[in-house]
Amino acid sequence: MGKTKKVLGYTLGIAIVLTAAIFLLNLHLTKRLERYLRKELIHRTAEATDGFYRLSFDNLSISFFKGELKLEGIKLYPDSSVFRDWERKDSLPSTYVTAEIGMIDFKGLNLTWRWSYKQLHFDSFEIRKPDIQVFDPYYSTRAEVKVRKEAEAKTLYEVISPYINVLTVRVLNLENASVSYSVENPVSPIVYALNDVSFHAYSFRLDENSSESGKLLYCDNFDFITNRSQTLLTNNDFRLQTDRILLSTEDSIISISNITLTPQGELWEERKQRPDSYLNALIRAIEVKGIQFRRENALNYLTARSFDIISSDIQAFNLAGESLPPAKKTEKSLNEAEEDSLVRSLSLYELISPVLHTVSIGTIGIGQAKLQYSFAVKDTIEVYKLENFDFRANDFRIDSVSEAQHGFWYSRAFSFEATGIEGVMTARNHRFTVKRMALDTESGDFNLEQIRLRPLSVRGQNDYMAGSIDTVGIRGLLYDKGISARLLKIDRPNLRYVMAP
Repeated sequence: MGKTKKVLGYTLGIAIVLTAAIFLLNLHLTKRLERYLRKELIHRTAEATDGFYRLSFDNLSISFFKGELKLEGIKLYPDSSVFRDWERKDSLPSTYVTAEIGMIDFKGLNLTWRWSYKQLHFDSFEIRKPDIQVFDPYYSTRAEVKVRKEAEAKTLYEVISPYINVLTVRVLNLENASVSYSVENPVSPIVYALNDVSFHAYSFRLDENSSESGKLLYCDNFDFITNRSQTLLTNNDFRLQTDRILLSTEDSIISISNITLTPQGELWEERKQRPDSYLNALIRAIEVKGIQFRRENALNYLTARSFDIISSDIQAFNLAGESLPPAKKTEKSLNEAEEDSLVRSLSLYELISPVLHTVSIGTIGIGQAKLQYSFAVKDTIEVYKLENFDFRANDFRIDSVSEAQHGFWYSRAFSFEATGIEGVMTARNHRFTVKRMALDTESGDFNLEQIRLRPLSVRGQNDYMAGSIDTVGIRGLLYDKGISARLLKIDRPNLRYVMAP
């Protein structure tokens, strides 16, 4: 019995020593690998960017037992001396970034490596509190200074396949992220930004079949949310702002609240310049329901059950002929004129086709909209108002043949109803009102109700008209090739023309 106890004691002692030895060896190798990675990541970053970037981090830690790799306090900035040198030579990169990231955390690492295949699996990949700024400098000729042969476009799998055949991540988290993109143009700088947003993707998988899997972003589902007010875009002309933004592919919804497009009036006063045309707009909410993304043959498709724009108030201004505020007028260069013509000539499909091959929406609705249009004529401002506007389009579709099949509205049929229409035509000494205007292309009906026309003044030197029409009705309206109708009816017209003395 005593001999057995001794054997057990020796065995236990050896096991403890071995465990301690393995633990210490693991700790030594872990610390050695951590030191190597710290040094190598910094060196490789500088080497890959010709010394332009400096990478630093507060801590790098590895846990083989947990399968975890964690980086904390990451900072990536251009080297100040290299930046000044390249800037002096007008040879900055076409884009450059600055980044501060609270933490990058890989958990549940499972690496399977065989002669025939290589697989990398993570339980989660999380990035916390990244603050990333991207700059598009005005003076950037680096591509000309250092010419490199442009690589052929590759899929994401083709990029990683020499090293990994399968990459999976159960959950991808991007928490409290702030991202901005600045176009540094002295004439009209532009800033795009998102602040304090979170993104989550589920069941990410990248392998040789991913491009044909039909999964957008190679995930089963993803969501994007921010509850903070956002200034999405700023330039010399306007600011685009929103409140809450939510996108969830699992719930099949996109929701954006309180979208505002605000002109830069104070900046215009300082610069003594103002654009000829601009908008001042508020939209209470945009909601897209039943939204689905899919991929077929490497092409993206978007479908949705409904798209609604709720309670908007839009003011449009076209003041090209108005001379009251100071405005600097310059003729457009040939290139600018060509660009304007190009934008006007592009169809809606040509604008979306680089991203989406087809967009299909069951119904599009615009509800409780208010519109006002101010137009400069002969040094006066004419104002046209619409108190309420409701619009609905059915079977909306954008693809390569939709414009030819459905015309400008890209839908099988649409209808609208407008009430409280008013126009003050100051330069032409008239004011008109229409109580209601409605059009339904499916039934072919068009109606105008209670049309009134009055002069603003009867003591001028110009002729004027006055009168009213109770209703104007059109039945059997067709507009595919020109305009035709089965019936035109005008009820109780009462018009008179008065010549000035």
